Amino acid sequence: MKAKIVAELEKLMKSYQSMGDKQRVMGYGRAISNIKSYAKPLTDYTQMDEIPFIGDGIKKKVKEFLEQGKMSTLEALKADPKLVILNDLENIWGVGPVAAQKLYQKGIRSVKDLESQ
Repeated sequence: MKAKIVAELEKLMKSYQSMGDKQRVMGYGRAISNIKSYAKPLTDYTQMDEIPFIGDGIKKKVKEFLEQGKMSTLEALKADPKLVILNDLENIWGVGPVAAQKLYQKGIRSVKDLESQ
């Protein structure tokens, strides 16, 4: 279960990275690292209190995942049109989050738009 939680948190971190939210990326990165190094299996969200540097927001997301099998924040981000475009642009070799943001600001919304430039 710990691996699934980490995978979902990594997806959230990637989404925040695509949006340029450096503070959340750092927070999620630290939390993910500490969850990975937690020696016990993660079966109850109350165990999150034993792990350092886990904020209330991440605790709530883990609780939701353990109870419902999903994180509503991640589901909402997956449906965000801007984030979908940024992720598509990042799938282009050599385009990372910063370059994708710049392309988006220039009005590029797809590979086809980029090719026509």
